[in-house]
Amino acid sequence: MPLRLLHLFADQISADIKEYFEQELIGKCDNLYSLLTILSSNKKPIESNSKRLLKERLSKEYLIEKRQFSNREQQDKVQRLEKMKEILNLED
Repeated sequence: MPLRLLHLFADQISADIKEYFEQELIGKCDNLYSLLTILSSNKKPIESNSKRLLKERLSKEYLIEKRQFSNREQQDKVQRLEKMKEILNLED
C-alpha cells in the first residue's frame, strides 16, 4: 500500500497513531522529497513532535537536496520543495 494512503489511514484512526506513523516516516524514509510530498498531502497539520523531528532533518538535508535539484536544472522540484515547507509550516 502506498505510504501516502497509509498516512491518510493513520490520520483517521487517532492522533497517537498519526504521530507514530509520521515519526517513523521521518526517521526511515530515505528520499526527502518523497517524505515532504507525503506529509504535505494531508489537510491536517503534522503533530508538533513530528514537526520538530522534521525540522531537525531538514536542517541537515534540505540545502543538499535543493542544490542537487538546482544542479540538475530541476527548478520545478526546488519550487515544490519550498511550497511543501510552506504547507507544513516549516519556514525558518
